[in-house]
Amino acid sequence: MSWLTRARGWLRGGRPELARDDAPILRQVLRSNLAGIQAGPWHRMVHAEWLGPYTPTRVDNWVLKLMRDDPQIKLGRKALRAPFFGITYRLRGGTPETRGFVRRVLLETPLFDPLVRSILNALDFGYQSHEIVWDLDDVEYDEDGPKGSDTHTLEGAYVIREFVDLDPERVQIQVDEFDRFAGILYLGNQILPAEKCLHAVHDLEWRNWHGTSTLKAAYNPWYWCSWLYCYLVRYQETKVNPPIVGTAPSDRRYEDDRARAAQEARDSRDILGAEVMSLRNGSTAVLPWEPDDKGNNKWSLKILEDSGRTELFLTAINHMQALKLRSLCIPERIATQDTETGSFALVREHVDMFLMVLEEIKQVTLIPALNQVSQALVRYNFGKKAQAPLFEASELARQKQELMFELVKEALQVPLTLEDGRTYSPSKLIDFKKALESLNVPVNDPEDVAEEPEDAPAPPEKPDAPEPTVGGAWGPDGVAVTSLS
Repeated sequence: MSWLTRARGWLRGGRPELARDDAPILRQVLRSNLAGIQAGPWHRMVHAEWLGPYTPTRVDNWVLKLMRDDPQIKLGRKALRAPFFGITYRLRGGTPETRGFVRRVLLETPLFDPLVRSILNALDFGYQSHEIVWDLDDVEYDEDGPKGSDTHTLEGAYVIREFVDLDPERVQIQVDEFDRFAGILYLGNQILPAEKCLHAVHDLEWRNWHGTSTLKAAYNPWYWCSWLYCYLVRYQETKVNPPIVGTAPSDRRYEDDRARAAQEARDSRDILGAEVMSLRNGSTAVLPWEPDDKGNNKWSLKILEDSGRTELFLTAINHMQALKLRSLCIPERIATQDTETGSFALVREHVDMFLMVLEEIKQVTLIPALNQVSQALVRYNFGKKAQAPLFEASELARQKQELMFELVKEALQVPLTLEDGRTYSPSKLIDFKKALESLNVPVNDPEDVAEEPEDAPAPPEKPDAPEPTVGGAWGPDGVAVTSLS
């Protein structure tokens, strides 16, 4: 019974009968008033132009592309992405058959690393859409389980040939009446349905499929720092060609080589200004010698000196550079030092904080996008009711890694007992050859490195001892009495 039927019955004077008194209303009730193309979060429809260009409510994608070319932001972007290519990805849940299939057609293919890199572009723009290019192929895969698991061949399986990453600037997101993701509109005239689209979102909340760009928080420092560099260059330009100041007598005079009736008297300061302009144009200046009552020349030229304000600019620029990294959730000490000093312990704490930030990005942005692909592969090849495996990855936080190492090191030495009474140690479960290969460590063939066993050394000889002599006589009871000497 729908909620409209219940409400209609309530207005008519009676409460509709329910199968159970505590039965909830199934499905979503609230609907969107703007089904179709999603405009983005609500605050993008509110402007703050009265605050000036420093506080935009929306940073367009073309501006975000320009920001990615900033040297400091580029360093931060690389620092955010690099750790995700040094961890191990694995599958859990599902069934041994579905885990083996997804591992074979996705995790072990050349598509996986570029897919991870493209998904992480959602950090820059808030979202990243892909078109999934499907194909048919015969897939041979092993069940994910103990060694010697069954091998299966799935003929005519749906496999992925390519993930086409789409320019966010050309994508418009579509939603249904419940604000659920319904696909994208590409270039304004091509519709890509949700079933053929992989849409990765960073910081998804309020069903805002545009997500939240990490670069948006870096806009203000990026904008201000660009202007500070402009002002610094202009200041350095004045230092190269500094202002000139001079002194001249306060009088008016005529040129001696011309009749005074044919000319107008010129102020001495104007004459000095003409000489300064000659110097500015790369020419020469000649000043007369006219001493005052103290013997100093009334005519002089010198460079206007300042106290040097370059450090003021650099201090402000370094502060903005640090804010760029902080806006990307990167403690600046792990990437740059600038003019600051600090201890190794402080840098270590910053690194630990950074790794915890990466752990959050892995769980809320990267893993959900990979699970979309896993669920699609299982649904199209094993049916809607098949259990799809979920992705997980090794820990990034250093504290957890160190704790896990200590636990595993101790657990490897604990003997375990099977039901039939046989015992074994967990260290024997590790295939060290495969472990070394996964770390790209060269492994030699045991036949090439095995050596012949050495002969066992002979036991040491006993020191020489005197041979015992036997002597004696018959006792009174007829028993021989023997003595050793």
